[in-house]
Amino acid sequence: MVAQPQILASTAAAKTEMDGRVGFVGGMILKRLMTVPWALTGIMAIALYGYNESLDPDHTFGLMSAELLPVGCVGLMLACVMASVMDNCAINMLSFSGIYTNSIHLPILNPKADEKRLLLVNRVSSLVFAIISLGLSFLFTDVPAAMRFLWQTVPLMGIPWFFAILWTRSNRWGAIASFLAAMAASITAKVYFHWEGDAGLPYTITLYLTSGIVVGIVVSLLTPPESPRRTKQFFLLLKTPIGQEHLLREAGFREVPGNDTFEMPLEDVAGDSDSFEHGAPSLDSLFDRIDNRRSRRQSIFGFVALLFVVLSLIIGILILADWLAPT
Repeated sequence: MVAQPQILASTAAAKTEMDGRVGFVGGMILKRLMTVPWALTGIMAIALYGYNESLDPDHTFGLMSAELLPVGCVGLMLACVMASVMDNCAINMLSFSGIYTNSIHLPILNPKADEKRLLLVNRVSSLVFAIISLGLSFLFTDVPAAMRFLWQTVPLMGIPWFFAILWTRSNRWGAIASFLAAMAASITAKVYFHWEGDAGLPYTITLYLTSGIVVGIVVSLLTPPESPRRTKQFFLLLKTPIGQEHLLREAGFREVPGNDTFEMPLEDVAGDSDSFEHGAPSLDSLFDRIDNRRSRRQSIFGFVALLFVVLSLIIGILILADWLAPT
């Protein structure tokens, strides 16, 4: 989930650390809660229509809306569904185009591009993303198949993503190798072992996660590490809480005008020196000045509270399922 391109932008939009924590986690729990009435709607559809082979399960919700809701409510339901789809499409298009424009096109393909050129590239890349997404949507015959496809593809990037934020020794070669190994394992599970459908999904996930993690660790250890200075800069940017941005300014980070964000300094990218020029403090001294005590307490309390909420949700669903089960 966290490896999707829009997630970091969503959590970084909060004004405080706690707003980001509560907003993101609360939204995830709310979405899980919403799956319960969706499941109940499916049970109602079975009671209403029975097991009818001529009825496409993916059309059931639309059929129930048309037959059971008044005319005005049908239009409202359609508007809500369209708004939800458009919202997801828009944020993914913007995130993809922004990442491509700023992380690939500008630094690699055309470093001298002006704002007008970058805006054109951003729009074209958004259009390309939309066309590819529409093309992929026609490859699936039902919603469960599309969900299985997402569960087999998005986590492939999750492995190097977690390597980057949790392990300082990981490097670009380990990230690339973990992605390729996980993708090869996913293809092997489908082509060689014939693990398909809901029954084969757990085996496929286990195989590609294990392969990606093991290969990523081995390749990272066998290849040269990233620049120690750049690694420390990255983790300083990652670990500095909201409200302590003065540490980033002292470290030479560039403050982006208008959005209160910071970018890593570009000078001496390949340097391994632990000190900055002009008498700036060392990175180690800046790490020592970061006050994360409150953040750690919030993390521990939040984990315990979230564990209680998740277990309560699971137990509640089991009780509800037992109560609805036919005797």
